[in-house]
Amino acid sequence: MARKVKFPLELKDGYLARSNIEEVRAHFDLEKIIAQFHNGRLKIWLDDHYLPEMAAQVAALDGDAPDLAAQLCAILGVEGVATEHVDSSLIQKREENRQRLSQYTTNPILCDMAEFAAFEQGDLDRLIKEGAQEIILCNANFRIPLNVKNKTYLGVGNAVAVIGSKTAVDFAALGIHFVDLPFDEQYRDAVADEPRKYFEQGRQYEEKGKDKKAVECYQKAIDLGCDDAIFALAELYEKQGEEENMIRLLVKAGNQGNVGAMDRLETHFEEVEDYRSAIRWTEKQALLGDADAMWWMGVKYREGKVVEQDLEKAFDWFLKSARAGHDGAMWWLGDCYRDGEGTGEDIGEAIKWYEKSAALENSYAMWSLGMLYDEGNGVPENPVLGAEWYRKSAEAGNTQGMYYLALDYEYGTGVEQNDAEAKKWYRKAADEGYAPAQRRMGGYSATDEMYTGALRWYEMAAEQGDAESMNRIGVLYSRGNGVTQDAKQAAKWFQRSAEAGFGWGMCNLANCYDNGDGVQENFDLAWKWYAKAAGEGIRPAIKWMNGHIINAHVMAELCSVMILGRLKSGKILWEEEGYWKNGYTYEINPNITSDRDWIRNGIVERDEIIVGGTTNPNLFSDNEEIIFTNRGVYLLGESGNANWTPYTGISDVIFINGNRKTFQICLLDGDTTNLENTAEWDKMMGLTNVRLFLLLMARLIGDCEYEFTDEEMAKLSLVTLESLNNRCIVDYL
Repeated sequence: MARKVKFPLELKDGYLARSNIEEVRAHFDLEKIIAQFHNGRLKIWLDDHYLPEMAAQVAALDGDAPDLAAQLCAILGVEGVATEHVDSSLIQKREENRQRLSQYTTNPILCDMAEFAAFEQGDLDRLIKEGAQEIILCNANFRIPLNVKNKTYLGVGNAVAVIGSKTAVDFAALGIHFVDLPFDEQYRDAVADEPRKYFEQGRQYEEKGKDKKAVECYQKAIDLGCDDAIFALAELYEKQGEEENMIRLLVKAGNQGNVGAMDRLETHFEEVEDYRSAIRWTEKQALLGDADAMWWMGVKYREGKVVEQDLEKAFDWFLKSARAGHDGAMWWLGDCYRDGEGTGEDIGEAIKWYEKSAALENSYAMWSLGMLYDEGNGVPENPVLGAEWYRKSAEAGNTQGMYYLALDYEYGTGVEQNDAEAKKWYRKAADEGYAPAQRRMGGYSATDEMYTGALRWYEMAAEQGDAESMNRIGVLYSRGNGVTQDAKQAAKWFQRSAEAGFGWGMCNLANCYDNGDGVQENFDLAWKWYAKAAGEGIRPAIKWMNGHIINAHVMAELCSVMILGRLKSGKILWEEEGYWKNGYTYEINPNITSDRDWIRNGIVERDEIIVGGTTNPNLFSDNEEIIFTNRGVYLLGESGNANWTPYTGISDVIFINGNRKTFQICLLDGDTTNLENTAEWDKMMGLTNVRLFLLLMARLIGDCEYEFTDEEMAKLSLVTLESLNNRCIVDYL
């Protein structure tokens, strides 16, 4: 079933009411409300916003009632509005004209002029008599009185201006202007030698589907110097699928210096993703001094997406464009001076250009000035001045200015703390589609025990790619806050957030895979996303990685010892609170805590270095020991059997999981050595870590031919050796 579209209600100064009746009251415009009563939109809006009683009362009103305005105010709960001098019938007539006019044009400017629309000759005569200066001629032939000067006629539909003259008329001298309005055939014939005539004829033929004749007329107009005909013919070629002809025409005009043709070529090549051709035509415009093109060249060189990034060239183009009066270039130039991009860092120059841009009403420059003073970036910190610039930016319609002004009000920075003002500006920015503000409005809604509206705001931000809002939607579904609890939906939104690069989204998705919440339990995917989240600094993910999967720092140090034969004494492997609060340490020391003489003696005789294993406190029970050295592994089980295995003798490492966890080293000669009850080591470092370490050493030092899986290689790729200029351990495999 198709989703119902809920349209906004236009009110005072173009404000669009989308949410509730309080918006209508706050931005009330009586004439617009009366107009929307007559066209039926008011009742529909009330129904859509769950106000059935008001909708029914509105539907019952008599449109011809003399006190219609007062009745509407009473129903909508609006007080203090003067209704005595409001002519409802005039508004109704205007709205009827608007509705009729909207059949032929959707141009909002023309629709707002509906009271000056003529649908037949009598309407035109009346409007002229009433003194109208601009008149819309709609879908008919209209005789234009040449004795009436200083008029502008705008055509919609199939309107035609009938000129009672057999010779060309100097309309400019009469102050008469025509917009999108062709002349009648008799007059066009009378001025056949004028390029505009051919252009208008071409348009007429094109509208009738006579493309061949249209091409002929456009070409004649072009030959006589009509620039409009160039673009009309180009569009006709494009419509016909004759792209080569279109390009040939525009290239010819562009090479003759027609800036409009250059701009059209740039747009075309952008659309077909031929960016190098596009920028070539942009550069041609720029070299002719077009300020907008010069600014655009600066943008391209700064981004480095189409041309090789060159910050100095970007700066030069911004400077040229700024000197030509382009406010956007002035703002970007300020950024260059602020950040030292393409020029020396100079906050004074940055402020100068920001202020020049701001003087031309560039709201982004106002916002940038606010940021400078708010943060004290190169200037004395001045939150008050920062808030003033944020306000100017916000009042100029900039959503970032609105958002930062709201932050100031929320936290009392540079202004007196005011939650109502903060929420007002957050709401304005959110209504304009600024994702961070929409997310903040979702946060306000989430403070309500019912979480009313939170999902809607978060969804709006998420649709714009806001990864944090995606994660918050996942949290709503996982907890059942304001929505029906749904683990699958939660996992879906965590996935979107994670793929969009948000650390907490990664962590929450990993938790889903770890516990099978909304997805099938998958340890490998849990590891993948916990690892990514840990890389973003998310502490629960770091803790999980330390406790469950390979600890890259541990592995790096152990591998470094094996390769270099040295290690700083007493290094802490990790600092997270866990099973050993003070951290597990390992040291270079031939005197170990083991009371097994054969182990101590064996280490001394073989001149080995201890890199891990039994230290105080023991990793295992008092009756079990495991010791890693730079040459091999010592194992002592419950039976008292002792084994020393050089890394060169290892073929595989196996962990038998179950009620009993057995650590088994497989040897090249087929023998095995075992250490039972490895639970503590599993908790501390992870069995995967031990196994990979031993196999890695067997590969690096011994003759082991074990082939690591893709998953294992991915894990090992985390291991970088600081002692070897940050080379990855995988480099040695």
